[in-house]
Amino acid sequence: MRTQTVVIDADKATRLDVFLQEASPEMADQTPRPMVLVFPGGGYDFTSDREAEPIAMQFLAQGYDAAVLRYSVGAYKDFDAAFADGQFAIQTIVNHAVTWQIDVSRIAFIGFSAGGHLAASLTLLGDFKPAALLLGYPVILQSFGAFMNIEAPDLLAAVKPDLPPTFIFGTYSDDLVPVENSLLFAKALEQAEVPFELHLFQSGRHGLALGTAQTANQQPSFVEPAFAKWLDLATAWLRQRFAPAKPADKPQLTVREVMQDPELRAQILAAAPQLKDEHAYKIVRNMSIEEVLRRAPVLAEDARVQELLARLGMTQ
Repeated sequence: MRTQTVVIDADKATRLDVFLQEASPEMADQTPRPMVLVFPGGGYDFTSDREAEPIAMQFLAQGYDAAVLRYSVGAYKDFDAAFADGQFAIQTIVNHAVTWQIDVSRIAFIGFSAGGHLAASLTLLGDFKPAALLLGYPVILQSFGAFMNIEAPDLLAAVKPDLPPTFIFGTYSDDLVPVENSLLFAKALEQAEVPFELHLFQSGRHGLALGTAQTANQQPSFVEPAFAKWLDLATAWLRQRFAPAKPADKPQLTVREVMQDPELRAQILAAAPQLKDEHAYKIVRNMSIEEVLRRAPVLAEDARVQELLARLGMTQ
């Protein structure tokens, strides 16, 4: 393994610690590698060691390169400064992609607590979109800005459909960052139709990191075996995101695609007015037209549907 430290500001102790796998002719197919950029938490007061290198090492063991960002905190606490540190780190990784043998199309962010806030902010508001976003018990709500003594953006309002697939994990019993932060962010992703996976474990305090003795600092309350499963779940999820695309099935027109045309939308709603209900529409939006007609054959007998099928070049 090769390590490299890129100093951002020596006076503020901000830096990017980079951990790179050694290239080997015995594993030539493993380069360029995906990278995971780690944002430790700490309420913008510090960056937690427990959520830094121990996290990076876990992803290194799975074949990823990794980097840890030590952003502006403490006496230099300032959201804009931390955001700029994040942008600098991302640009550094992109600029060194060839020499570090990193696949820029497979860069993931993972952030914990306030680090999750920064990782989400960079994904939502920055110029670079990672291929995947992972958030551990993240701070999301703008109301936390006053608590952390920073000017925090409204992340929920910034959620848009162009966000990458997102993996969220935390605990119901989090004693510092209420679980509603994760739930409301997941709801915003759902409304924007951004794919996500959400794992909320019932028990566990805030700041569990790995949830094992390795990151417990000899405090039993930081060991939660159930929560510790997040790592296996996350790496399995990330492997799916970064896997080569499967051969596509025969393309079929979906209800969602047809509804994007105003005329066709009006025609569909005239024949099936129940789809005006948001929840009813969500049930069928990803179904093909063929699947809808198979499930509701009475629609195929409607003259308006027959006209619609003719316009789409489909016969029934």
